[in-house]
Amino acid sequence: MMKLINRLFAMKLTTKNRIMYTLTLLVIFSFAWVSGERLLYVSLALFVILPIISLLVTFLLFMGLTVKQTFPEIVVKNSPAELLIEITNDTPMPFGNVECFLYSDELAIESEQHANVLVKAFKYATLTIPFKTHYRGYFQFGLKSVTCTDMMGLFRIKKKMHQKTFITSMPRILDLQSFPIVANLMSQAQSRYDMKDEDYSTISDVRQYQQADSIKRVHWKLTAKRNEWLVKVFQSNALNSVTMIMDNHRYEDRKKDMYQVEDHMVEMTLALSRLCIKRGMPVDFYATNGARVSAKSMNEFELIYKSCGTLQFELAPPLNPLAILTHTLNEATGYVNAILLTARLDAALLDKVLNAVHNGHYIAVCYFTKNMKDYDSEDIYKQLADCNVPVFKITDKQIPDVFESEAMAA
Repeated sequence: MMKLINRLFAMKLTTKNRIMYTLTLLVIFSFAWVSGERLLYVSLALFVILPIISLLVTFLLFMGLTVKQTFPEIVVKNSPAELLIEITNDTPMPFGNVECFLYSDELAIESEQHANVLVKAFKYATLTIPFKTHYRGYFQFGLKSVTCTDMMGLFRIKKKMHQKTFITSMPRILDLQSFPIVANLMSQAQSRYDMKDEDYSTISDVRQYQQADSIKRVHWKLTAKRNEWLVKVFQSNALNSVTMIMDNHRYEDRKKDMYQVEDHMVEMTLALSRLCIKRGMPVDFYATNGARVSAKSMNEFELIYKSCGTLQFELAPPLNPLAILTHTLNEATGYVNAILLTARLDAALLDKVLNAVHNGHYIAVCYFTKNMKDYDSEDIYKQLADCNVPVFKITDKQIPDVFESEAMAA
């Protein structure tokens, strides 16, 4: 008995109303059948017609509601944001329990899936739903439908939002604390990070004072403010650039792993680009979808951020890292600094990298993986490492050790 009572309480309100209505209808019908009174038959007819009238009236009034949703089209990954739903009721009928249902990628976006709001007659109501994106990318997100029950509480009426909405989640800009690539670029690739090529009218960064620094380089205002010796780092006029080649081929695996690999690749590209620019080394960013952006100073880093952050990974991009690296080597007049970021390695790419390194170029490879069953890529990775090519396997466990935990706004 108690189980039956608990089940009754757990039922939805519309289900309870339907049970009560059915029982009442049966009682009226039974009395009318036994007594034969005309009044009871009239009551029975009215009781049958009332739900239809309730459904029609509520449907016509509910369809007259104006529903508007507002949210930022671009957000930064892991940053809180809000979806604002505004429902305007110009009808004389109040709606006590309007349910708003959302659609979203549950892996990528953290938010409520539905919420309730009271909409009074001739009034408007607002509903704020906080959300947060866990990954960088382009995701479908927004209001799917609003529903209510009719006046008798027997039927659910749904108003669909026919226009699909999307949100762009931009990557974080993470501060790269230490990475062997940068040191190697300075020493092995003969980077022109040289004081002779500096533009003394443009300060690109500051750093701590070293014994070899001239007293003329001291940044006196910051030194006094921070109570430590700091010197100016001027913008380099040298054009020895670093070529970033990012493979935006879609990582074919579980959805969560796919998101993580793409996230790591984009954030590593941005972090390396930012560090090289801060060190006075211009960056040429290439993607296998044909995108190309260059930045010589921190003021131009935003170009790389927008291009890389909004990049869509594809199952069949028109280019591949091998083609871009070959083009870069053919067009170069001197030594090349190149960093390849990819989730797949093959024999052709191995041969090109080894040949380029043998000819004096600096080629580094960042290999992103979560699926150790890609035996071909794993084998190429080992061969690159055995040949003393700077190659780095990036997994989800290694990323936090490379970056600061603090993320900076775009």
